[in-house]
Amino acid sequence: MKILVMDDEKGIREVMVEFLNHEGYEVVSVENAQEGLKKLSDGFDLLITDNDITGLDSAGTKFVSKIRDMFPNVPIIMMSGRASVIEKPPAVDILIAKPFKFADVKAAIDKAIKMHQSDVLQ
Repeated sequence: MKILVMDDEKGIREVMVEFLNHEGYEVVSVENAQEGLKKLSDGFDLLITDNDITGLDSAGTKFVSKIRDMFPNVPIIMMSGRASVIEKPPAVDILIAKPFKFADVKAAIDKAIKMHQSDVLQ
């Protein structure tokens, strides 16, 4: 499975890549939305993005809506340091809070993949 991680915080990207590689995933990371849009065209099975991703005029909710329109079958997990105070955007499959536990990330990945598999089967 190929996962794209988008976060402007280098430390978060590095930790996510290390963890996901250890879990057996192929991982590519980018630091902004512009790079992310370019990379998504290469074909990814899942996107993990920060809520406050930089690099385009519209970040957060508008950005993930654009991704959902362009790549409707790619599950989207959004990370946010404000997950307890923001609502999950409709285009996002799962919202996880920063700081996160790796078990929560793994569970979110499994759940997002299952959600999209059941959509495809229907």
